[in-house]
Amino acid sequence: MTPDQARLEIAAEIGPDIGAFTPPGEKHFIGATLMILFGGALLYSFLKAFGKKLGEKLGEKAADISSDYIISKIENARAMDKDRQKALLIEEQQRLEGLKRLTMLSEADVDGLGREVEKQLALALANQAPEDVAGRIANRVRTTSFAFIKIEIREG
Repeated sequence: MTPDQARLEIAAEIGPDIGAFTPPGEKHFIGATLMILFGGALLYSFLKAFGKKLGEKLGEKAADISSDYIISKIENARAMDKDRQKALLIEEQQRLEGLKRLTMLSEADVDGLGREVEKQLALALANQAPEDVAGRIANRVRTTSFAFIKIEIREG
């Protein structure tokens, strides 16, 4: 999966709920590019937090993946232009593909880490959107992120 495909998949999930994540005066002026950039920002925030959790498993210091941490990553990535964001997503993709090989974690452990990050992302998004919307989008971000870094988890 390419960064563009991943960003578009997440943007499609956000869809009509984009207004919840947009300043009041801008709600009627949302273009596709802004939605895709927001999708990329969510993807980037998940990857950064997931990478911290993988690093923790390799003996690095305890990972702070609080909703505040995730919000800061979303804001940073949302402010980037599409090319810079794409470059950072590729960089994170390559870093995480290497980290996941080093950790030698079971599928259940990797899934647990992903769900932990998903929960924090949902909390971050719930600051602006209803809980059900935040949860749905966070779930899509997790599944898309795993596809992006080539982690296969059998759902259900």
